[in-house]
Amino acid sequence: MLVAVLCCVVGSEAQTCDPVKGVGINPDCDSVETPYCRSDGTVPVAFKCYACATLCDCATDEYCGSFGGDFGVCKEFTEAGADCRPMSSAQLIDARVPKEWKCAAIADNSSTSVNVQFAGVCIEGVCRMCNPRSSAGCAPQSGFQTERTCGYPGHYVGTHSSNWNPGDYYESPVNVWFAIFFCLMVLILVAQFFIAICARKSS
Repeated sequence: MLVAVLCCVVGSEAQTCDPVKGVGINPDCDSVETPYCRSDGTVPVAFKCYACATLCDCATDEYCGSFGGDFGVCKEFTEAGADCRPMSSAQLIDARVPKEWKCAAIADNSSTSVNVQFAGVCIEGVCRMCNPRSSAGCAPQSGFQTERTCGYPGHYVGTHSSNWNPGDYYESPVNVWFAIFFCLMVLILVAQFFIAICARKSS
């Protein structure tokens, strides 16, 4: 029993890697689950294999952790959709400002400042993961996960399907008119079909 417990503890620890062989993609990090050789900045400095380097390595509703036990781990941005207040970066890390007001994933609290795992965008008093007007997305070669862009009202969507995102679709009047004309054409064809059937029966 003791041996089994020790094996589980050892197996749960992050694999170490030699930064001389490369920071980032490293031959010591041979598992596709933890491909990045990184240091979390703690002392003494140690390099280990982690799952992500940026949010482009995570799902569209996740970010890559930056502090503590969440460092290098993909985490869901659960703050999305919550009420918030627009504030500066300095206010986000200020421990005196209530956590509930912040559109951010907070790592831990101290008496004066906090660590911000990921900062979203407070839009019209609602916390969003990104700003559809200015947030950068992910190019195909940027990471292990889906190429993405920021869609309305403020969430990441796959670039390939972004044109079908309702908020973005309504941004283009041409798309809206195409949808209207398509519906009209279907109605006209259906009407013509029933008219033709009625004409045959009456004859």
